[in-house]
Order: sequence, then structure tokens, then C-alpha cells
Amino acid sequence: MLILAGTITVEPSDRARMMELLTPMIAASQAEPGCHAYQFSLDPYDESIVHLFELWADQAALDAHGASEHMAVWKAAATDLAITGRELVKYTVADSAPHR
Repeated sequence: MLILAGTITVEPSDRARMMELLTPMIAASQAEPGCHAYQFSLDPYDESIVHLFELWADQAALDAHGASEHMAVWKAAATDLAITGRELVKYTVADSAPHR
């Protein structure tokens, strides 16, 4: 399993537009084989931060996602947004269990 977690920094004036553009990509990504979670959320304290969390079965699934048409559409659309930063970390998970 792979986890991708991080933030995208965007000018607050573009945050709503960014989420509009992300909505179809999120739905398409969640339907991809090997995608266990694909979520973006607005930071409640900082209007310039959007958090992301992705959970993938393996690197092949993540690579297929990166090569998908909906990812290409998102990347092209994102060039019109005032994105000022991105921090993304990939974690390799060897084991998982419910937390009590």
C-alpha cells in the first residue's frame, strides 16, 4: 500500500475554483483500480491550504493514475490557478490494522 499525503497552497481567491476543477478528477480517481482513497479537503484555519490524502494498492496503480486522462485534464486546468506551493509525501505501508 502507498499513501500520498500533503498540501497544495493556492491563492484564497482561487480555492473555490480549484475545488470545482478537482471534483470530476476526484470521482474518476476514486473509480480507478487500486485506489482505496482519494480525498481533498479545505483547511478550516488557512484559506490558502488544501489537504490531500490518497491510498493506493501499489506503485502500478499510482503510475496508472498519473497517466490517466482525468489527471492530464486536471494538470492542464491547474495552470490557470494561482497555486503557490505543493508539499506531497509518499509513504510505503508494510502493514495496517484497525486502531482502537
